[in-house]
Amino acid sequence: MGFQGTQKSHRFELRARTMEQHQALEAAVGPLNSIAAYQRYLRGQEAFRAPLERQLAAVRVPTTLEDVLPVPLAALLTLDRADLGDAVDVVEETAALSFTPSAIFGILYVLEGSTLGARLLHQQAGALGLTAAHGARHLAEQIAQPGTWKQFVSVLDAEEALDLDEAAASANAVFEAGRRAFARLDDAERSNRRPDEL
Repeated sequence: MGFQGTQKSHRFELRARTMEQHQALEAAVGPLNSIAAYQRYLRGQEAFRAPLERQLAAVRVPTTLEDVLPVPLAALLTLDRADLGDAVDVVEETAALSFTPSAIFGILYVLEGSTLGARLLHQQAGALGLTAAHGARHLAEQIAQPGTWKQFVSVLDAEEALDLDEAAASANAVFEAGRRAFARLDDAERSNRRPDEL
């Protein structure tokens, strides 16, 4: 029976279709239980988020999404790294994406969804002595407006023309770019080389 007679929630459909890639990224990030782990997290985030934010800024998003666009974080990630004395060049991981309206919904599903996990990460950063003024600027920005995820989900579920295949493909491509970014950092650590030397 299930959803018979009703429209499926796009949100939960996307969650089901992207769960494997989402979990792979979360596993790659790991817990932020030391300054070294947190610095690795900042590098990995900047590596895939900076090019994605530039790509989004260069395309026209659907009108329905204009009020729920995620706050750009790349510049704040750079500042957070600088707070911790990290001047290593980040090697960007660019996702192979199309920017159809449905694909953009998928991209924003990942970026807006990250605000949920940001609350826990903010707590972990706080336990390391990091704050909105030093080292955890981007996390403070992410959690500053807790209602944005609900607003996005409302627009997502109301989008009758959404192509779930396209949306899921783009969301998975973003998750995978993030996983690759962290894998590159780990490869560099194992070989004692900077990521930009790989």
